[in-house]
Amino acid sequence: MLIACQAGEGFYTVRDTLAELLVARGETREAAQAAVGSKAVTRELLDQNPCWFADVPRDLCEPAPYILPGVTRNGLLLERVRRDEKEHAVCLAAVRNNGLALQFVHPTRRYRDICLAAVRNNGLAMEWVPPDLCTAEMYLAAVAKGWPIASVPQKFISKAMYLAAVAHDHAVLASVKPDWLDAEMYLSAIRGCGKALLDVPQHERTDEMYRAAVDTWGMGLPVVPPRLRDKPVCLAAVRDNPLAIRRVPDALQGDPDIVRAYREPMLALLRENGSQLIFLPRHLRDMEMCVTAVRSKASAVSSVPKELVDDVSRAVGPAQPSEPASRTEPTDKVECVVGPSGLSEYPLSPEEYLARAADPGADFPRFHLVPRSYYELPGFLAEMVLRRPELLWEMPEHRRQPDVCLVAVRRNGLLLQHVPPERKTDAICVAALLENPGADAFLPRERDLSAFYQAFDQALMAQMESDDASSAASLHGAD
Repeated sequence: MLIACQAGEGFYTVRDTLAELLVARGETREAAQAAVGSKAVTRELLDQNPCWFADVPRDLCEPAPYILPGVTRNGLLLERVRRDEKEHAVCLAAVRNNGLALQFVHPTRRYRDICLAAVRNNGLAMEWVPPDLCTAEMYLAAVAKGWPIASVPQKFISKAMYLAAVAHDHAVLASVKPDWLDAEMYLSAIRGCGKALLDVPQHERTDEMYRAAVDTWGMGLPVVPPRLRDKPVCLAAVRDNPLAIRRVPDALQGDPDIVRAYREPMLALLRENGSQLIFLPRHLRDMEMCVTAVRSKASAVSSVPKELVDDVSRAVGPAQPSEPASRTEPTDKVECVVGPSGLSEYPLSPEEYLARAADPGADFPRFHLVPRSYYELPGFLAEMVLRRPELLWEMPEHRRQPDVCLVAVRRNGLLLQHVPPERKTDAICVAALLENPGADAFLPRERDLSAFYQAFDQALMAQMESDDASSAASLHGAD
């Protein structure tokens, strides 16, 4: 007997739970206990929720009629279906509901239509697709639903596949070939996640990209040029995030359509966290907004306009003990609104990235989260790896230019293994070996290294002479 649920000190069996369902429906407990063994009653309850088929004993009801409706609601229930009952239609319905149910389909029954339906629901189902069905079409469908493009064999890689990949995860832009980085690729990424706009170099951004970005990234409205902040763009921004109203031009903040779009979501946001009132423009903090915010968080009273403080206090009632306000009204209107994740809605500046990279204790974002436009700044990448050499291996290969690689191996010689073979110059190899003799394992063996070792000997002698001179100077100073 399978356990259905736990209560008190013991467990309810399926029969107990069926009885509870009858009691909840209005039956007396005695009548429920008497009726629970009835096949008709059991079938009636299964009709209400066919997902129970896996828990009902076969002496109460034959589960066959309920298997298909059950796995249609919850595909993972396929694991609890007997092998002889896993018909083609049952398996197909299960993977359409949850692609990961493909793992519970017997390998001999993983037909093309079942596998394709599975990966179209969840790309990670590609893990259980038979090798002979791993075609370009199958990989394309999987990548569009989250299968990492790095796991796709090179022979299947195409621009269309990258278009699907960046639409699902814009971080993939960092690994796209330069020849494929065009407006179509950027637009695909932006439509999937508006923040991908930050990865587009300034000179390549188009009006269409800006308009697409605010559909899924309302707080990106400040990035949109003022000439494009018309009613449709502002409406899309506040629909995505009501706090974007702060960046809507004053002339549009009172537009009826925009007011309808942001007001109810803003009130809902204030009910969850009243401190967000501080980010609402002062002239939009009316009585309803302020009362809602203060009821949620008493410290939000510091953001209530002075002329409304008394009225809000009377409406809210006696003040409850609460933590003091910890934030002040922003004055420069370029504040970073912190979301539930604790991360800023706006990117760090190049200087802030470099400062975090220099601080070993600082929380530093992964390389692919750094806006792509920063890559083009002179010396930015070299400064990054100077502070955190391990960032070299996170960079796309075409970004590992000789000057960046040289800086990295001077800090950590073993990073020579991440230098592209064609860029392992004598200067880079010498610097790596001087920093760590173990870098010898990553020298390019395919070419004549005699000239390299000669250069290395000279560099080593120069370094030893420099060290001796420094030691002598320090001893002389001590005397």
